[in-house]
This record gives sequence, structure tokens and C-alpha cells, in this order.
Amino acid sequence: MATSSITHNFVIEGEERIKNFIDVFERCEQEKLKRQKRKPSSVQLLDSDEEFREFMLAHAQKTKVK
Repeated sequence: MATSSITHNFVIEGEERIKNFIDVFERCEQEKLKRQKRKPSSVQLLDSDEEFREFMLAHAQKTKVK
């Protein structure tokens, strides 16, 4: 997507218009954060080698053919 026309070629004049412009961006960012918080994640973060080993062993036991 071409962003040069979005980030260039416009001028905002007047204190009230500048405040409104900034408010729009702030509201958009707040909405984005709300949406991100609502999405559940099924990703498990493993912080150490031991946690990785335990995870792999548990996975191997679950998937073992009986």
C-alpha cells in the first residue's frame, strides 16, 4: 500500500483542528488495544529448557498411539 500520500501532502492548521486530529489517533489506538485484549491466545510461552522438555513430554504422551 502506498503510504507516501498518507504521511505527506497535508497540512493541519488551527489549534482546534490539531487537537481533533490527535484525538482521532488516540481513540483509534485505544480501540485497537481493546480488541487485542479481547482475543484469547492459545500460544504457550516457554521460558526455559526445562519448561520446553516438560511441554514436549506431555505432548508426546497425549499423542502416543495406543
